[in-house]
Amino acid sequence: MKDTTVYSGYLNTYQNDRKLHYVFVQAETDPEKAPLTIWLNGGPGCSSLIGYMQEVGPYIVGDTYKFGEDLVKNEHRWNKASNMLFIESPGGVGFSSDTNPEINYNDRQTADDCFVAIKDFMWNVAPEFTNRALYISG
Repeated sequence: MKDTTVYSGYLNTYQNDRKLHYVFVQAETDPEKAPLTIWLNGGPGCSSLIGYMQEVGPYIVGDTYKFGEDLVKNEHRWNKASNMLFIESPGGVGFSSDTNPEINYNDRQTADDCFVAIKDFMWNVAPEFTNRALYISG
């Protein structure tokens, strides 16, 4: 079985004081042609790492919490067929950051930030995805 290729970093948002954390998982099958699926967990304030580590990501974290024993390959991982981009939003959730001490989010601000973050990923981080099929799920 092919090793899973995973990248992590930060994406720009509508406001310069916020950065959204992402985890990118390369598709196991034909990653150069596979679509891109963006995963956003529900909220408010639910980290997309829940989807990554418990639902559709390449591994599942079990409940014994024993190092080396509790991380298993997810049989139902979506990266078998699609490149996966997990974005943690809004800023301040999970590893995403916001330097504004008075975090006050609404759906519009979160949508604007995610839109800018997705453009940052598609144009600056991984422009090879600009002409591929794109799916958004969560």
